[in-house]
Order: sequence, then structure tokens, then C-alpha cells
Amino acid sequence: MKNRVLFTIIIVTLVFVFTACSAASENAPATTPSAAAPAPATSAPAAPQATAPVAEAAPSPPPAAPAAPSAPPAVSQDAFRRPPSEPEPVSNYFMLPTLTPSEAEDRRLAYTVSMSLQTTDFPSGMSTLNRTVGSLGGYIIRADVRGYDMRDPSATRTADFVFRVPTERLDEFIFVVENTFNIWSLNQQMYELTDWYHDTNWWIDELREEEEYLEALLETAEGDERTVALRRLTEVRRTLRDLDGTIDSIMSNVVYSTVDIQLFEVLPDYEGYGEDEQDEGLNVWFLATGILLACVIVAVVVIVMLSNKKQKNSTETTKIE
Repeated sequence: MKNRVLFTIIIVTLVFVFTACSAASENAPATTPSAAAPAPATSAPAAPQATAPVAEAAPSPPPAAPAAPSAPPAVSQDAFRRPPSEPEPVSNYFMLPTLTPSEAEDRRLAYTVSMSLQTTDFPSGMSTLNRTVGSLGGYIIRADVRGYDMRDPSATRTADFVFRVPTERLDEFIFVVENTFNIWSLNQQMYELTDWYHDTNWWIDELREEEEYLEALLETAEGDERTVALRRLTEVRRTLRDLDGTIDSIMSNVVYSTVDIQLFEVLPDYEGYGEDEQDEGLNVWFLATGILLACVIVAVVVIVMLSNKKQKNSTETTKIE
């Protein structure tokens, strides 16, 4: 009877150990996931903001206006407008303001967009970004790609891009992005440059009139009067050249929007930050506990069996005597 009980205990112990090992093997991750990508500088999209400089005699750039990056000469805003036959894409993240033709002609609006994107196919993601920007008439300003260490199978790659995308096609670009990548964060801002543009043009017109007056004066002026007029004409032309550059810079920021993108590679088996490591630790603990408990039970069974055998031998010896 005792042997049957011990045999039953051993069977139950083996079944328990087998169940523990099966559960641990099912819950264990197939591969080690990559470490979490660094958090982006902007954690939540900010609402569009509009700022305008104060009109004054000599225009100066507003503090909120984006810096003019290196770009080809400013072009007409009509150059990259969407053909009437093409439908407007429906974006969940970005929409250009609805303006009447007169408002669109009179206002000068500049946009900047910052996005953090995630992808499981890093090379294809970079190719999609470059191809889309080129097809929309944009160009790239900066690209910074960081690879991974081949000795670390869980390492991932990242890339930083700065694109210039025609404003009239900006919603198309974001539509492609949101249907190709996982948008981790997005920040978009709008800058009102209308007053700055009109003030600069007013100042240019004033200087043009003065330039014509000085040129006419130089035809008859002599002596010191001619010297003063020539010096002033030189200053006027230098200022006009700078103001023309300002107009080109404003129109460049109006026609082209600046798009700053951070692209992060994510492994296909990625499930969450720290969850896999925690599950792996629990599986190891569960397996070790099951094995230890099985060893203790087996040891107890062996001791009981040896004790019963010794007691049986003693009893038989006593009967023989």
C-alpha cells in the first residue's frame, strides 16, 4: 500500500515538472527585443501658432519666423499647386487652412513640421521618404543615418532628415507618411509672414524712388554735392540688395515648408518597453521553483522508501531470530 502511495507521488511530481517546463518554454521570447529607442524631444504635438511682426518703417524679421535654410531661388507659389483633377488626400494629422483665392494671394504663411516615425523595414522606409519628397517637387537639406553594431543582434538603426516640401503638397506628404509609418509624435506650426512681407516691399518701393532721385541728381551735381549723392546711392543700392534677399527668403519659406523627421527602426517581434524582460525573468523564476520543488519531493520520497525498506528488513530479521 505504501509503495503505491509513493509511486503516485512520483507520478504527480513528474507531471508538475513537465507542466512547468512547458509553460516556461511557451512564454519565453523567441529573440531578445531591441532596447527602447530614445524619447523624442517633443512628446506631444503642439497646436499651430501664428505670429506676426509689428509693422515699422525699417522691417526686421519676427523672432518666431523660421530661419531660411539654403534653398534654390524662390519660385512662384503656383509652381507646385495641386492640379484641379487630383483629389485632396484626407489626412488625420494635418490640414492646410481653407483660404479664399484672394486670401491665398494676399497672405504669406510658412509651415514647419517635426515628426518621429517608427518602422520595421528601415531601408524601405528611407527609400519611401526620399521618393515621396522627390515626386512632390521637394528636396533634402540634411540626412544623418546611424547604423547598428553587427555584434549586437538586438541593435537598431535611426536616421534624422530635414526636407523642404512644397507647401501646396505638404498634406500629400503627411498622408503618405501616416499610411506608411507609425507616427510616434508630430508637431506642426504655422507662421504669419504677411506683415513682414508687405513692410519689406513698402521699404523697397521707398528706396527705389530715392534711387531714381539720386541717379537724376548725379547727372547735374558737382563737387561735394555729387560726392554725398554718390555715397548715399551706394548705401541705397546695398540696402535694396539686402531687402531683395529678404523677400526671396520669405517666399522660400512660404513656397517650401520645412519637415524635420526622426526615423526609428523597431524589430518585428517588438512588444513593449521592458515587458519581455520582465516576462523572461518570471519564466526563469517559475522554472527554477518547479525544479527545486520536484527535487525536494523526490528526495523525501527516496528517504521514505529507504526508511520503509530498512524497517521491513529489521522486522524480517526479528522474525527469523
